[in-house]
Amino acid sequence: MVGIVVVTRAALLIARRASNWTVDEHLAGLSPDVLPADLRSPALVYCGTARDGLFRSRDSGRNWEPVGRASTT
Repeated sequence: MVGIVVVTRAALLIARRASNWTVDEHLAGLSPDVLPADLRSPALVYCGTARDGLFRSRDSGRNWEPVGRASTT
């Protein structure tokens, strides 16, 4: 389960706690912008980026895959 998620211009930071806190950086350089979650499926998370469209994680933000292209209009 995700503990804390921080969206910055540079990357998406996800902090998790097991015995200690760890912070992982994701989508670096893609200008993450929004982070909606699916409340019916907690492991499913989306992240919209300013540069490369929409990304999806099916494992609470550990891995990301593109699901849409950024609009060029």
